[in-house]
Amino acid sequence: MVRYIEIADFGKVMVDCLNEAGFPDVALTADGEGYSTQAGDAAQAEALALAEYTCKTQFPVDPRFLEPLTEAQIRMIYDYSVGPLTDCLEAQGHVISNPPAFEVFRDQYPQGRSWSPIDDATAALSSQESIELIKICPQLPEGLYG
Repeated sequence: MVRYIEIADFGKVMVDCLNEAGFPDVALTADGEGYSTQAGDAAQAEALALAEYTCKTQFPVDPRFLEPLTEAQIRMIYDYSVGPLTDCLEAQGHVISNPPAFEVFRDQYPQGRSWSPIDDATAALSSQESIELIKICPQLPEGLYG
């Protein structure tokens, strides 16, 4: 292992590592959070899989990002979503639905089924438009992970 990385750095770190490992066609996704690969034949696909494994082992995501969120963190997301995030999205011209009560949001959050103003705002947007909007109005509050 070289070092732990932040979730936000995952795509860039993987692209850099895989490019250095001899895979120049690996590129950052449009949102800057992931990466895309194009392996040719079976031998190249196997070599790429090994390189991906090696890079992820050298640069694992910090474990604090992989733990279930605490109720306080979910509350932080909720407060941000119903306040600053909704305000930002509405300022960009988007109509946002009414949020559920915190208790409903909290109970649905671990299953990934909770209300999100981002979903309302990006429903009719292209991928590129959604990425641009999320750059203006980040999905999560700063300091969520400490």
